[in-house]
Amino acid sequence: MDKNVFDNYLRALSPKKDGDKAWFLSLLDEEKQRAYEEEHVLAVMRILRAVRIRPHKNAIKKAQEEIAELQKEKEHTAENYVKIKLLRQKIDNEKAKIEEYRPFFDEPYFARMDLIDNVEGYNSYY
Repeated sequence: MDKNVFDNYLRALSPKKDGDKAWFLSLLDEEKQRAYEEEHVLAVMRILRAVRIRPHKNAIKKAQEEIAELQKEKEHTAENYVKIKLLRQKIDNEKAKIEEYRPFFDEPYFARMDLIDNVEGYNSYY
């Protein structure tokens, strides 16, 4: 993920908002509020994929490449067979770890609490 894109997502997720009067009034506008929430959900999902899912996918890809290299070798040894078997087990384990996140993507659930105080100003916590 591009660093600027990642930074924009992090900025969208920051609870601290420096809102002016127009920004606070926009909280009452249902369309603007929906767009704001959709941006937040999109940011959470993209960061979740980048931070939690992508490393597992990269590990799967690497293991698959190692298997392909071992299978290309002309000499099929018991050692290579064991390595391939272990790599396939690793792939299955990585896929299982990815599956643990499926509920987050199938039915994401978010709640929001907005707080305003004299010290912090406006904060939106999810």
